[in-house]
Amino acid sequence: MFQIFSAYRKVKKDKAERRKNALLTVLDIILKDEEAKTIFKNEAEKTKTDNILEIIYLLHEYSYEIKIPFIIYLDWKSTADELDEQLREILRLNYPHVKQSLPDMENDTVDMSVSGKIIFEAYNRVLKEDKLQLGFIETNSDDYMLFVHEEKDKETIESIIRNEIRVRPVGTSVCEYKDTPKK
Repeated sequence: MFQIFSAYRKVKKDKAERRKNALLTVLDIILKDEEAKTIFKNEAEKTKTDNILEIIYLLHEYSYEIKIPFIIYLDWKSTADELDEQLREILRLNYPHVKQSLPDMENDTVDMSVSGKIIFEAYNRVLKEDKLQLGFIETNSDDYMLFVHEEKDKETIESIIRNEIRVRPVGTSVCEYKDTPKK
């Protein structure tokens, strides 16, 4: 019985390690600064959890502590203004060549919740002018995890998230790439 349990723990540990390595591959694609890549790789290696969404969230929190944001985490009630502020900072740090002419939201949409697709679609249209786009990580909850990446990397990132990072056992969250959120 102990051998079965030991083998199960090894398989579970190996799977968690593959997911973490796949996440680091995605970070390597979306982060443009080599020093930032090293910092986040070291931080991911230090995490004690096997839950990939928890690792992503911890890296998100850490990224704002050290002022190198790369993932935007928004509650469904977050406003377009909150999205705009975080997105501008990510573009400034990771894609300085982008002119950052993000959508000029009218006064009535600045306070609008991001839970409707209209806000994300407006930002994606502008980002695509610079061959960038938003990528969404489906969390099966009422929040949004999103990041910016180059359009040319979409298939690679989508494949890694769907095939290597994806988590779908009963009772756990789903980590799935989306072009736009389903909410």
